[in-house]
Amino acid sequence: MDIVFGSQQGFVCVVALGRLEVAEVISLVRSGALPLVAAKDFLALGAQQQEVLLGALGGAQIMVDASSAAQLRNDPFADPRIECLLDDSDALNVFDAFDAFNTAISPSGKVWLQVRSVERLLELNQAIAAGSRPTDPLAGFVLVGAESGGVGGRQSTFVQLQRLMAAQWATIGQRPLMLRGGVGLYSAAACALAGAAGVVLDDQLAAYPQSSLALTLKSRLRETLDGTEAAPVGEALGWPVRVLLHPSAPTGRAFETLALAIEAQPQTPGADRAQLKAAWQQRALAELARTDGGAPILLGQGCGLSPALQRAFPRLQKLVRALVDAPHQFAL
Repeated sequence: MDIVFGSQQGFVCVVALGRLEVAEVISLVRSGALPLVAAKDFLALGAQQQEVLLGALGGAQIMVDASSAAQLRNDPFADPRIECLLDDSDALNVFDAFDAFNTAISPSGKVWLQVRSVERLLELNQAIAAGSRPTDPLAGFVLVGAESGGVGGRQSTFVQLQRLMAAQWATIGQRPLMLRGGVGLYSAAACALAGAAGVVLDDQLAAYPQSSLALTLKSRLRETLDGTEAAPVGEALGWPVRVLLHPSAPTGRAFETLALAIEAQPQTPGADRAQLKAAWQQRALAELARTDGGAPILLGQGCGLSPALQRAFPRLQKLVRALVDAPHQFAL
């Protein structure tokens, strides 16, 4: 399945940047990547620098992590050179989010919906097949694997790949699909075989300069990073959040202690696990939103690939080209 982003066509490599530097974004676009930047970083550029960035794309796009439909309504993301990424919630009715998009952005705007299970993906796909509206702004889906940092998927990317192939996604998919979670060169080729239009690089960049990890932490981890440092917290509560658990990052252990304390709370008569899950979600989201340096570091198991990838491809642009070419290079 081919996908077109402006002048970009073929297998797509989305690069999630930990920090936004205009020159870096432009360089990545020219190497064939679709840069993914946080909405707050894009807005912090100011109108003048935003236009400099967008004007230099040469017909290509960037992707902005808009986080929520509410932010889409409040911020100017209607520019056709911007693809917005919105996180899905299983609590949403199938088209609730799409209705919010239609009131938030112009008809030229497009939104990618990030989902965390094959079941949810197939549900949305079936609804679209049953009669998507002409104004539907959904550009495609991003399916998150359990390996991802933060709130990951319900199953590993490898298991999801097998399920997508069994469901014949390459034939039934109504929208392009990208996979996120521990993808390397060989698994990128497998993603293409399963019908995916592209992959997302995020935790795999932990050792690269473009990562948001502090330099001191990066240097300590580079020699020992193998992916085991990125562990899920809150699994027993039904809402795991994968963070960095390492002596160099004490905020992760504090986050884990909080989850264990909630898990150990005595339950009142008639209470169920759903109440504990809700309590954990509320506290976890509050911790993740901290701006005082106390928030845990979200990091997925893909970080274990980073040292080897950086040795093989010291420049990120070279890695992007290798991933874009992987479906052809490693096709059977």
